[in-house]
Amino acid sequence: MEEELVRKAAEVIRREMDTWIGIVVHCMGGIGRTSTVLGGVLRDLGVRADDVVKNYLDRINRFRGARGWPEVK
Repeated sequence: MEEELVRKAAEVIRREMDTWIGIVVHCMGGIGRTSTVLGGVLRDLGVRADDVVKNYLDRINRFRGARGWPEVK
């Protein structure tokens, strides 16, 4: 069931990306659902699974313990 929900969420995001509107993806629990869904989107866009995982882990290590909002350039 969860796999089907992730696939459906990724499909909605990919479809909305084609409209060039802003997309916000978040979950309330902070347990990785956002990363799971966006990882599925990246895979569907052709990014290798190993690269998706490496990028995720690099960012977790970079921001772990950071306070406040991340800077936006």
